[in-house]
Formats: sequence, C-alpha cells, structure tokens
Amino acid sequence: MAMTSAVLALVAGSPGGSDDGGAGDGNSKDREAKYKRVLRDPHPRPADVIEMAGAPADVVRADDGSLLLTYDLGNVEDDEGPAATAWRIVSRDGRTVAQHAEHTDMEASRVSFKGAPGGFVRVPDEGAKGAS
Repeated sequence: MAMTSAVLALVAGSPGGSDDGGAGDGNSKDREAKYKRVLRDPHPRPADVIEMAGAPADVVRADDGSLLLTYDLGNVEDDEGPAATAWRIVSRDGRTVAQHAEHTDMEASRVSFKGAPGGFVRVPDEGAKGAS
C-alpha cells in the first residue's frame, strides 16, 4: 500500500500530471509546442517524455518492491508518424534508479516488461520471432 501511495505521489507530483493552464492560455500552447518537439526528437530525454506523457501507461513490480513505469508519447492527431517511449525504475524508497527513452513510430509495437527475481525483463512482442 505504501508503494502504491509513493507511485501516485510521483505521478501526481510530475509537471505533466496536471494541467494548470486553461484551454486558451499561453501555457497550453507552450505545452503543445514542447509535446511536438519531444515527439519529433530523434534522441528524447527520459524526463521530457515522462513529463509530456503525464502518467504511466503501465507499471510492473519486481520481487524487491521496485517499480518499472513505462510512458508512451504518440501523435494525438494521427495513428501514424513519430512517437516516443520511456521507462523509469523507481526503488522501494521512491528513488529513480534508472531511466531510458527512445524515439520510435506509432506503428511500432509497444514495449512491455514484467517483474522478475532481481529486476525486470522485457517481454517480446507476441508477433516477434521466438515469442511463445
């Protein structure tokens, strides 16, 4: 329960977790410009993808209580084009242990992970060769 509260605090406390700007003010235009910039960046920073995504797309727990949060950023106007994805590992005490982001495209399959003894493993796409 404490870990769930910590994750909720992390998500709620992130700049992308809530939109303080109104629909017609400059803040929303600045946010949209940054969103598009991060989306098209060939080497996005994890913090930028996470901020623009706002909330995790998925959360998995390892046996040690650490969490891996994944974030997806896509083109909201079209189901094609650039996209970005990021993941962040958070320890039991809420510290960021590792994070990574990469540029991708909307047609690419979503990255999935599962908790494992001692950490996390990437789950192959169901359509990938060797996936069972």
